[in-house]
Amino acid sequence: RTELNSILKEEVTIYFDENPHDGLLESHHVDKSLEGKLRCLIFLPILSHTYCDPRSYAWSNEFLVFCRQAREDVLGFEIRLNNGNFASRILPVQIHELDLADQRLFETTVENPLRSIEFIYKSPGVNRPLMPQDARTDNLRKTFYRDQINKTANAIAEIIKGITVHEEKTAARGEASVSDVRYPETTLWQELSRRNVFRAAFTYLMAGMVLYQLGLFLTPALRIEERYLEVLLWIMVGGLPVAMTLAWFYELSPHGFIRTNTDVSLSNPYPPERKKPLTGRPLIVLLMLMVFLQIIYLKYYKTRPIDPVVDSMGNQRISIAVLPFENRGQGGMDAYLAAGLTDDIINRLTIIGQLRVTNHATVIKYQGNTFPSNKIAGELGVMAILTGSVQRLGKELIVRAHLIDGRSENYIWGNTFYRTAESIVEIQSEIAKVVVEKLGISLTQPEKERLNLVATGNATAYDHYLRGRSLYYRYRPASNDSAIKEFKLAIRQDPRYARAWAGLADAYSQMNTRFAMPGRWLDSSMVAASNAIGFDSTLSEAYKALANGYSNKGLYSKAFPLLKKAVQLNPLNEKAVGNLGTNYLLRNDLPNAIRWEKKAVGMDPDNWIPYQIIGWTYRLLGDLSLAESWLKKSAELDSGVYDTYELLAYTYIGQGRTEEAIRLVPRVVSIGGKDPRVLEIAGLICNMTGDRHRARNYFRESIENNEAYKEDTETVSPIALGQILMEDGKRVDAEVYLSHAMSMKLLDIEQGEENFESRFYIAAIYAIRGNKESALKWLQEAIDYGWMDHIQITHGPYFRQFKNDPAFLEKVSFLKRKAATMLTQLAKD
Repeated sequence: RTELNSILKEEVTIYFDENPHDGLLESHHVDKSLEGKLRCLIFLPILSHTYCDPRSYAWSNEFLVFCRQAREDVLGFEIRLNNGNFASRILPVQIHELDLADQRLFETTVENPLRSIEFIYKSPGVNRPLMPQDARTDNLRKTFYRDQINKTANAIAEIIKGITVHEEKTAARGEASVSDVRYPETTLWQELSRRNVFRAAFTYLMAGMVLYQLGLFLTPALRIEERYLEVLLWIMVGGLPVAMTLAWFYELSPHGFIRTNTDVSLSNPYPPERKKPLTGRPLIVLLMLMVFLQIIYLKYYKTRPIDPVVDSMGNQRISIAVLPFENRGQGGMDAYLAAGLTDDIINRLTIIGQLRVTNHATVIKYQGNTFPSNKIAGELGVMAILTGSVQRLGKELIVRAHLIDGRSENYIWGNTFYRTAESIVEIQSEIAKVVVEKLGISLTQPEKERLNLVATGNATAYDHYLRGRSLYYRYRPASNDSAIKEFKLAIRQDPRYARAWAGLADAYSQMNTRFAMPGRWLDSSMVAASNAIGFDSTLSEAYKALANGYSNKGLYSKAFPLLKKAVQLNPLNEKAVGNLGTNYLLRNDLPNAIRWEKKAVGMDPDNWIPYQIIGWTYRLLGDLSLAESWLKKSAELDSGVYDTYELLAYTYIGQGRTEEAIRLVPRVVSIGGKDPRVLEIAGLICNMTGDRHRARNYFRESIENNEAYKEDTETVSPIALGQILMEDGKRVDAEVYLSHAMSMKLLDIEQGEENFESRFYIAAIYAIRGNKESALKWLQEAIDYGWMDHIQITHGPYFRQFKNDPAFLEKVSFLKRKAATMLTQLAKD
């Protein structure tokens, strides 16, 4: 006070909190008593160890109160000094060196770095207030008490002079002074308008729309993933409240940026467009024009990235190939996941009528290759290519997808999906919908519903299903058993999972047809397939599975419409396409069998099954050379399939190449060990080539290892063994086997089986017994049902005693003429 009186010409009122000498007693209302005293020009907090404490009275009821009042009154928190600099109306005096936390609390509150006048005595181990008697030389701060007093007084005087000049200018303009100016009462809407928040927000939105639409143009051109555009969008959305907050608190004035709640803001001479930079009318008009033009361009001039072509039916369609998604997981453990995701995306896209989708098997050869997109598109004859990758990191899945114009190699769209393993099923639909949107395809309502249909909401069930499907397609006993377990686990997780029921039906069916298990497996297969259809009546795999059951029971007329339905629902279901070809074969329509099986080959060049069926069909048609070529290709694709070697051996025998047929027997035996079907095939080849001794042993082993022998209607070992025993003169032993086989075949026919093989083998049993008339009768019935294999008469052992009989030769001639007619018809196509 003494120092100030020596500097200033007028007395300055100073209030110092020196309780209890200031007269505040316990009965007095402290806050009300201090209210007037805190309405001061300058506040000097004495910063000590204990001052910066939000729980202390001095901090919360004095310091913070002054800060709030200073920000709200006319002068504001900052004072412009006569020399042009600015100073705060809070002048801190520091008597202790503060902790870092206390310093940060103070700086955060005043919104400025701490710049104080220090009264600190600092020496080793000492941190106390500076006293008048302290020597400068002993103080590490080198400060002198009297000098610091003078410095404080001068700082106060400088601030007061700045306030005085401000008041004089205010009075000269006829404006209210610090003592009587108050902000007018306003509503929030009026205050938002006064501070030009709406102007700033509108400009921000227009600029954001321009930037985002530019991103839409540049993302494909620069091959940037769409997720970065999404990130940009979220940044802009998050930036809007920040921009509005800055507009609320700050504006530009002749003095620079100022707070909008100060008296300087009230007297700011700038117009609104200058108070908020970059919000001028010309810029706003330009931004609005750009947004308008971009919208017009997007709506009326920007065509779909790929133009459709007109197919043979007159429909506009866009062709696309989904390349195998790359597995970027650890090792090959998740290969089934990448393959399953690829298949499921393909299946979803086939729903769309305007899309022609290349099936998975056709594009599998491009897996892992780095061919240019236009080369792949040219080879596949497609316009667009979808490619991507799958990576599992713990419970997280990272799925990347990219859509490319196959002709120009333009990048149409790309994105990375970060999902949990639980949401893997949703990704298929999400990617498919984005592809449809980016290709500019309009969906019908049924297509929308099927595209949104989720096969299962249970990720664990989906994972078990993919594992099961991968195991099933290996066509081996052990893997088929594992597939059944996986399908059952999937169903346990989701009892209404139609795809898992269809997979279980296929695996059950295979237990009977390929692995010699009882016929009840077929019954279970058909129940599972019916469940699949009940849960999803649009599932192609379900109809194909049910058709398999009927077909394996010999009920071809029931299987046929189901297979056609399966192909109709999903034309890319190559398994259904191939099974339809097999059904044509079993119905004695060999030309159509060839056509559909070749279509299946085109869809899946690496699947051995259609090659085998084509080879079998050409053998029946009499073109043994072509039959040999297709059967060898089938064996090349999978050398572990025993019945391919059976058909190849019969082809060799038909050409008189008996030695080559015999050499196939060890290869057949090496496939299955004790598998009754494998042993049976080995015996049949030996029997056809005249090696009766080895044939007898193989047939006996087949019967001994066949757990389902008593009810196995598919086995022919008892017939062949009975024929050998009959030729050996062991008629009674032969009849034991022949009678059992006869009863099983007649039972099949009684149950409505349409299979020509049952009728052929009944004819064979009668021929073995020497009953020519019955043999001819049943042979004709077999022919009527579609039997075409005349080599079984001319080269087989069953009809050996009648192979030169005119009646039997007439049957052979009829079959050869029929085959030649079909072969000619096929050649014309």
